[in-house]
Amino acid sequence: FADMRYRKQGYEIRVPVPDGTLDAKSASAILSSFEQTYAALYGHTVPATPVDIVSWRLIASGPKPDFVIPPVASDRRDALKGYRSIWLPEHNRMEEVPIFDRYLLEAGRRLEGPAIIEERESTVVINSDAQLTVDSFGNVVADIEIST
Repeated sequence: FADMRYRKQGYEIRVPVPDGTLDAKSASAILSSFEQTYAALYGHTVPATPVDIVSWRLIASGPKPDFVIPPVASDRRDALKGYRSIWLPEHNRMEEVPIFDRYLLEAGRRLEGPAIIEERESTVVINSDAQLTVDSFGNVVADIEIST
């Protein structure tokens, strides 16, 4: 596929591109595909106006690999790193909250907010009205209570 538009237009349309090698012959087929798609959408074309290809899209598939995600061990050492004072807007004050090392949270671990989970890539802040569970693959799943 190619995302194409008439020059100076603000929006592109997705156009099917013929399979095979891109060459002068396929360029003419791509332009024809653009004009057909454009006419089908808008009821007309704009002859003699340059056409831009903004991006190319490739859809590929192959055999499914044998991919196994090993479960996270549940016998890790304690993930509690310490405590830190943070502002909790729901309490309108600073409070000491536990800080946990994300990489040491074992599968099945459940944490009640407020708390902080630290890792190299990000930090997760768990509000007072939320709970966090670590699933068997190490994903952090938050359950947030929403009051209406």
